[in-house]
Amino acid sequence: MAMKAAVIFTFLLQAALSAAHGRVSAPHGRVSAPHVSDRSCNAIGGICQNDHNYCRGSYENGLCSGSANRRCCVPGSDRPCTAIGGICQYDNVYCWGSYKNGLCSGLANRRCCVSGSDHDCSVIGGICQNDRNYCRGSYKNGLCSGSANRRCCVPGSERSCAAIGGTCQNDRQYCRGSYKNGLCGGSANRRCCVHY
Repeated sequence: MAMKAAVIFTFLLQAALSAAHGRVSAPHGRVSAPHVSDRSCNAIGGICQNDHNYCRGSYENGLCSGSANRRCCVPGSDRPCTAIGGICQYDNVYCWGSYKNGLCSGLANRRCCVSGSDHDCSVIGGICQNDRNYCRGSYKNGLCSGSANRRCCVPGSERSCAAIGGTCQNDRQYCRGSYKNGLCGGSANRRCCVHY
């Protein structure tokens, strides 16, 4: 009889402690009702879970009880990323642009890769082109939009032009001589005018 009373007392004590923490326990430690504070997550159609688990949607903060990595998984899609021209991928994969947070479904390290624009290349005097094409100068990575083999060709410096007695200028200007390609920095129409 004393043993049966001890088991009942232990069960009641566990139930009281669990209720104080927002859940009601069944025998053997099974949880029979969700956390009271998880209701905010449930109300928006989400499920509270450890954020290391896959989430077909996105994680929202502050809607679940427990540790900081127990977050609300709200179903969603990759549409916010693709709508801005990005691709959802794991952030350990190289991105030819920059990563944006919160636009992809899944784990926190699955992020939106948005390609850079050609503007970054033209600012340093380069031209975006397929890297199979000849470049009189050198190729720079990560400055052009598009596929991985579309890179920024940065022409040689103006010293190359000056060394042969030329002047770098816009090729729309009159040149008393002839224009030579690839000897000047800047846009494609900035060329070396070599005087006769």
